Amino acid sequence: EDGWGYQIVMNKKVLIYQPSIPAIDTLRSFPDEASARKIGSLVLERLRNNKDFSITIDDIKHSLSDLETNDNSRERRKGHASDWSPFLLVWS
Repeated sequence: EDGWGYQIVMNKKVLIYQPSIPAIDTLRSFPDEASARKIGSLVLERLRNNKDFSITIDDIKHSLSDLETNDNSRERRKGHASDWSPFLLVWS
């Protein structure tokens, strides 16, 4: 399948597998790495802060509309770095 998705992994187990854009009516992958990373990072931030990590259509509109000007979500971790802390994987 074309497109991008993300996973949230903790303790070497997949907590969230998201191959498509959440909260929209159609089943469609993220169009690029930056958009998958942006939404995945938002979910990861909410998880780490013990907040509701559900994504709404407003989250999608807000987060993806400012990708070019505010992409500070370049978070890459190796699996061995603190296995008990959740981290983000993005794939194509």
